This record gives sequence, C-alpha cells and structure tokens, in this order.
Amino acid sequence: MKRFRVFDYIKQYQIPIIVLSLLAGLIFYIYMQAKQTYTASAVISYTNDRAVEGYAPDGSVIDVSEIYSSQAMTRVFEEMGLDYSEYNLDDLRSRVTVTGIVTDEDKAVQEAVNATGEQSTAQPTKYYVSFEALQSDSDNPEAFARQVLDNLLNIYIENYGEKHINNLMAANDISGLDERNYDYLEMAEILEDSLESVLAGISKSFNENNTFRASVNGYSFMDLYREFAYLKDVELSNVYAYILNNKVTKNRDALIAKYENRIENYGLDNNASQTQIEAIDRVIDSYVRMMRESGNTGITYEYILDDVYDEWEDGNQNQSQDQEQSQSRERIDQTVEYDVLMKDYVDEREDYEWALIDIAYCEYILGIYRDGANVGDALNIQGIEGISAPADSAAEAGEAAVVPGESAEEAAVPGEGAEAAAAEEALPVTTGAYAEASQEALDTAAAMVSELVNKTNHLYEIMMEVNKEFNAFCGASNISLLSNIIVVANQRILLYAAMVVVIFLCVFCVAAIILGRLGDIVDYYVYRDRKFDLPNRVGCDKFMETYANRMLPDDFGCIVLRLIRIQEKNAAYGREAMDKMMLKFNSIIKEVYPKSDDCFIALNGVGQYIIYSKDMSKEHMDAYAQYLKNEAEGYNATADCKIEYECGMAESKTSGVYRIKLLLVNALHNVKPVIKEA
Repeated sequence: MKRFRVFDYIKQYQIPIIVLSLLAGLIFYIYMQAKQTYTASAVISYTNDRAVEGYAPDGSVIDVSEIYSSQAMTRVFEEMGLDYSEYNLDDLRSRVTVTGIVTDEDKAVQEAVNATGEQSTAQPTKYYVSFEALQSDSDNPEAFARQVLDNLLNIYIENYGEKHINNLMAANDISGLDERNYDYLEMAEILEDSLESVLAGISKSFNENNTFRASVNGYSFMDLYREFAYLKDVELSNVYAYILNNKVTKNRDALIAKYENRIENYGLDNNASQTQIEAIDRVIDSYVRMMRESGNTGITYEYILDDVYDEWEDGNQNQSQDQEQSQSRERIDQTVEYDVLMKDYVDEREDYEWALIDIAYCEYILGIYRDGANVGDALNIQGIEGISAPADSAAEAGEAAVVPGESAEEAAVPGEGAEAAAAEEALPVTTGAYAEASQEALDTAAAMVSELVNKTNHLYEIMMEVNKEFNAFCGASNISLLSNIIVVANQRILLYAAMVVVIFLCVFCVAAIILGRLGDIVDYYVYRDRKFDLPNRVGCDKFMETYANRMLPDDFGCIVLRLIRIQEKNAAYGREAMDKMMLKFNSIIKEVYPKSDDCFIALNGVGQYIIYSKDMSKEHMDAYAQYLKNEAEGYNATADCKIEYECGMAESKTSGVYRIKLLLVNALHNVKPVIKEA
C-alpha cells in the first residue's frame, strides 16, 4: 500500500476543495445577508429639575414607553408614508427598546444612601433608545432604521412638550361650523366661546415663554393673541351687530324655543345652587353663634395670617445653623373645614351669578326675536337685579365670624322680596311687530359668518404650526440628545463568511485525506497485486477504460514483457528460487522505466507485464528495452534461476494505431524472445 502522504491527497483534490469552500462561504454570506439586522441607536437625557426623581415638568411620572406608543408610531407611519398592508405597527413597536443608563457614580450614590438605612429614590435620567430594522423592511435597511428612530424621537420630544409642558392650547372646534345646522346667532356664540378659549390658552403660553417666535411662519404668541383678539373684538362684534340689528335667523321659532329652554335650565340650576347656598349660610351662622357663645371673639386677621397660614416646616432638621437660614422649607397645609366651607360658598355663588347673567342675555335675545324690540331699546327683561339671589357674599360671611356683637339673625335671607323689587324696578319697554329679515340680509349674515370662520380657521392653522414648534422647543429644552443616531449591523457577515471558508477548507482537506486514503485502500485490495506492488489485471483494465473512447497521441507506446519457461523453472529450482527471480525482474522493470504518471506499469497475469507510456517514441522504447536486457543479464551472471523473457513493442505513430486495445494487440503480435537459455 502507498505511504500515508497527507499533502499528496490534498494536492490531488485542491481545486475542488478551494471551489467548494468559496461556494460555501458565498452561500453563507447570501443567507446571512437576508437575515442581517441593523440597529439604530441614540442616547437621550431628561434635564428638567425633578428628572432625577423620575418626574416630568408637570409632576407626572416619566414614562419612557411613550417613546414607542401606538400614537407615536402611527405618526411615524404618516411621516414616512408607510403602508399598513406592508408593515405591522405593533411589530415595529416591539423592535424599539429603551434601557436606562446607570453609571458607576450613580450606583455608588445609591449604595451609600442604602447603607444609611434610607431608600434611594434616584432614577436614571439617561436612556439608550434603539430600533432594529430587518433586511426585509427596505432595500436600504440602514437608512430605514435611521429614519424610523429619528422620526420617533422627534415626535416623542414634540409630544413630551405638548403633554407635560405646554398643554394649554385649545383645539379647533369651529372647523366647518358654517356648514352645520346652526343658526347665525348660535354660530356667533360658538365663535365667541372658541376665541375666548384660544385667547386664554395663548395668554398662558405667552406667560410661559414671551420670547418664542416660530421659524416656520415668524409668529410669536403675542402676534397670535393680537390676531385672535382683533377677530373677537372687531370682526365678531360686527357679526353680532349685523345679526341682531337685522334680526337674522334661519328658523325664528326654533331659535326662540332654544333660548326659552336655556332660561328654564339656568333656573333649575340656580334653584339647586340657591339651596346649597342657603345650607352653607346656615352652617356659617351656626359657626358664628358658637364662636360668640364661647367668648373667643378677639381674633383678628393678623392672627389668621401670621399664626395659621405663615407657619413653615424645615425640609431638613439636621442642617447647620448657617444652612438653616437659607434652607428650603415646605409649607404646612393649614386648611380646615371652615376654609372648605367658604370655598364651596364662593363656587356656588359664582355659578349662581353667572347663571343670572346668562338668563339676562337670553331674555335680551328673546326680546329681539320674540317681542320685536330693537337692539338699542331697553327691554322688559328680568335682569340680574330682579332675580332672587343670596344677599350675603362670602366676604360678609367671613367678617361676621370675627366681628363681635352682631347677631346671626341680622343676616339677610336669600331671595326675600327680590321678585317684588324686580317688578317695581322694571324699566319701560319699547316693542314692535317682528319683521322677517330679507334674503339679502340672510345672505350677508351667512357671508360674514363664513368669512369669520375662514379667518379663524386660518389663524388656527398658524397657531397649530406655532404650537407644534413650541412643543418641540419645550421638549428639546427638557430632553437632550447626547449622541447622534448611529446605525450598526448586528452581524459581521464578512468576518463570519471568511471563517466559514476557513472552516470548510479544513473540513474538505480532512475529507480529501480520508477519500485519498480510502482510494489507496481500495486500490491496494482491488486493483493492485500486493506481492509485486503493481496494478493487477483489473487495474490494467481500469486504466485502459480511460482511453477506450478517445484517440491516442502520437508518441503513445505500449510494451509487453513476458517471462518464459515459468513452470519448468518452478519444477527445476523450486518455488522460492522462482519467486526470487520474479521479484528481481519486477524490481528491475520498476527501476528501468520512469516513475511518473506518464508511465503506467501493470502485472497483467503471471509473469506478464504491460507498460503504457504517454510520451515515449520508438527510439526511447528500444533504449529502455536494451537497458532492461543489460540489467537482466547482469543478474543472470550469478543466479542459478535465470531471467528469461520476451518483449513486444508498438508505438501509435509508427504503427498507425491510435486505439489502446488495438495498440496492445499490435504489441503482443510483435513479441519475441530477448533472453532465452538453451
């Protein structure tokens, strides 16, 4: 059997090994590229005063899940134009991770606080926000990951400012108002309420930041306030004046019924409020009476303000004397039941008085549309003075509690004699027959209302742009980005592919060694004569099969060597001597003829050798034959059992035969003795 030559086996299969290894690496690269994911990440920090305690500027707990909320991701879909049929909103949300960053310094502080027996309330203010994009998300998943996270953080910062800082703006509730089934006067009232709400919101925003000016349209909150105030004070007043002067209405009966119903509802509400006010009055009277009976009537306002409401509690009792003078202090809540009672009294009384004003307004409108009165005439309505109301104010009740000598029975009873006084003080009325408004007046009123609605809607759009930018400004003032958005591939595919190539190179090399050695084993036991260490008849046939279907080259030679008189010598000299002679002849043949792949030597039967040479001319074959003869004669000079053989040669070019079997037949035909003893 051949020697175990590792590098020969690898060299034999080197091309398949290299090709298959590279192919394996390429397949792995393509497969992993389809599975590749990209992570876009950034670090944000909450910078407001109580962020370290975990609170937002409005006092609510910081909830980082708002970053990837459904509302935020929905806006990301809108900003990026993503199709819900291609992307799943919940799937994208699940790929967002928010992780708090706790530094070693923070851990040391928490451990120190815990060591003192206190519970640390410090929360992380820095968070690592990331989004993972799949290869299937986009043709460019890296850019997709960056865009999603960028939009998500921008939207969150804007929402954070709107929800936790600037949540004062009113929504537009008049869009399409002139297209709804409202009367002209009702539309004017809705416009008035909306403008008042907007002005209140803008005023609060201006107080929060009076220097902000939007870059998108150049408006500040003061500019918006002036614009809305002009619409309310001038434009809306003109609309009111025209509608009332011309008694414009879409349906007079329905309008009258609505205002009569309002008056009835206000009356019911005031009856309930009056009952509450009277009950509070009785409690206050009882309190005053008990104070007088106790003799504790020397209390002045200084006692209440100085000794009750101005008491403070130190925030930290363990500070030094110098620190105590400047330490922060928390106010003690000194609210008592009487304070709550007075607050309820003021609220009920305020609601009561506003209802009286609303009733007076409704009576005024009914005087115009029902009674036919002119706008400038004094109308016979039951005004604020003529409607029963509590006589005492909250301040009067408070004074009664501290002024000695005054009886509780001297307080006025709510509603007593009010209706009679109203009847006596009623003013003369100027009325006339109601005249329907002309079509021209109706069209003019509709045009004025529509124009005012359009102007208001336009200002609303400007306000929303300003408010959106202000929300982003507020959010950015309290949330800072500590790093740019970085996108990294989660898998180093090129490195892994190179590793796969190396691994498969090793695997295929081992496989080549195993296959090569298995080939040697099979060749040794099937295709080789183990005694003479040459291919046997089967091996010779296998070699000839490789040339069975192709033409031989010109200098392809075939040599037949055959020992003669084998049986006679075996009988004469014995088996051992005969084997010794045959082995010697076998070794001489191996030494004489070239040891290369171009020369094939096979033992085709007992004592018969067939030699095929791919590049050996007739002259070369004669030279080799002469060399072989000389070597054999040298052996015969001292040996008892001498080598006797015959030789036949054929060359493809000389013989004109280019088929391997025919060339062998031709060589056999040319066989003749070379050494033959008598």
